[in-house]
Amino acid sequence: MTPFAIGWYIVALLLEAPRLEIAAAIATIGFLFGIVLHWLGRDNVARVTWILAANVAVFLASLVVHPSGYMSFILLAAAGIPFLIFPLHKNLPLVLGFVGLPVMLWFIGWGSDYSFLQPFDIGEQTATHIVAPGSAVTVFGVVLFEFAYFVSVSSRYAFNLHKAQQLAEVANEAKSVLLKSMSHEIRTPLNAITGYSELVREEARGDTPLDPAEVRQRMDLILNASSDLLSMMDNMLAFASIAGTEILTKLTAVALSEKVEKVLQRNGQLIAAKKLTLNLKAPTGLKVSADPALLYAAIAQLLDNAAKYTPACGNITVTAEAVSGQRVKLTFRDTGPGFPKEASTRAFDPFERLEFTNGTQSGAGIGLALVHAYVSAMGGEVGIDQSHPAGGVVWIVLDAA
Repeated sequence: MTPFAIGWYIVALLLEAPRLEIAAAIATIGFLFGIVLHWLGRDNVARVTWILAANVAVFLASLVVHPSGYMSFILLAAAGIPFLIFPLHKNLPLVLGFVGLPVMLWFIGWGSDYSFLQPFDIGEQTATHIVAPGSAVTVFGVVLFEFAYFVSVSSRYAFNLHKAQQLAEVANEAKSVLLKSMSHEIRTPLNAITGYSELVREEARGDTPLDPAEVRQRMDLILNASSDLLSMMDNMLAFASIAGTEILTKLTAVALSEKVEKVLQRNGQLIAAKKLTLNLKAPTGLKVSADPALLYAAIAQLLDNAAKYTPACGNITVTAEAVSGQRVKLTFRDTGPGFPKEASTRAFDPFERLEFTNGTQSGAGIGLALVHAYVSAMGGEVGIDQSHPAGGVVWIVLDAA
């Protein structure tokens, strides 16, 4: 709208029409002042300023230019502007009022035969041959802008709606797969819990005294199965919460060695129970740009995986090192069975358990999928190194802090 106001000001100067200059100046100053208010965050005041400046300026111009210039028709084009700049669901009375304003001004000018400020600054001949084409260009320009805006908003709305529908479909499919996987994978720990509990109960009903060592062993198996089930449910709920949604992150400088040690303090029970040797090779001052909660969850998941699949008395090595490109690489290496060939293409897929699907080790195949989601949300990369002949190697690369 501002370019039109400036254009009309130039036309008024060329035609030596002082009152038309005033009208164009009102519009120009009002639009520029509205832009300043918008920059200052006073959006509603800016919108009101734009509309009032446009209506007052056009109404004044229609009174000082002969009706053959059709200046008043710009008021009708301006009636659509409130729909562009005000949210209709929040400001319906305001929108209706500002839509009615130019219509009312048009009827006032038409009903009075534009006789308030006669004689006109611009006569009939000049209005017909010069002003009328300018009015037509202004009306068409405003109307085309309004249509273009509505098309843009509609396209953006349709795109966002389609994107939301796709995300909903992905989430729905993920949850369907989640429920299907849950019904299958939770049977392993549940069977252990149910079987050993019934066995202990039946023996407790007999006359033979129970062997404390044997009872303790069975209780340990029940406890381990319960822990596996709890971990599985936590992972499934975590995956369900992020499926089809964007993970919000707050990146800060995080010391890797401190984060790994914190994970070990809270998640080292399995490592101690299986008598695993953990080697931590992380420089004290090495920091990464990461979300502390997501990094903690990713490290905990990889350590849990390594401890779960590494045989008793095995080794787990965690190494952190700076690599090229101002990045830091965190590597988890264990002496477990490792990954099958070509596993790197599907190991991070949800519910993918590779060759462990029919094994005795419980799990839902969500751990690595969660790690991939967390690391990707932090702008990092995660992968599998299959160049080592034995054991499993998973690495994470994040930006250095």
